[in-house]
Amino acid sequence: ACVVGVQKTMGMLHSILATLRGLSSGRVSGSQLGGPITILRTTYRVTDYGLGMMLFWLGFISLNLAVLNVLPIPFLAGGHVFFLMMEAIKGSPADRRILEWAHYTGLFLILALLVYVTKNDVVNLIGDLFGR
Repeated sequence: ACVVGVQKTMGMLHSILATLRGLSSGRVSGSQLGGPITILRTTYRVTDYGLGMMLFWLGFISLNLAVLNVLPIPFLAGGHVFFLMMEAIKGSPADRRILEWAHYTGLFLILALLVYVTKNDVVNLIGDLFGR
């Protein structure tokens, strides 16, 4: 079970990273991204397939959040690690104004992503309700 779990996790991680590469290169459309509404709707649907599938889905969501969190986006853990590495290389901490600007920018990017995926969710929900 542990071997299969690691294999499935690595497969999911590969899929997530491929999607991120596709988004950055334009091969994957941002309209395919889902937010909180999509997560809730999919969770509801997955529960019909039993506990095993539900646990798989929860692991997939958790892995997605982990990958997002380690990206070098200020305001997230990956951004903090980035600035700590820069501090180690430079030998002194970054200027406080730069850190503040970076964190506000990172917060804006995360909030913009949340608004974008929620807009996608609402458009898809309306489409599903009215039979696209």
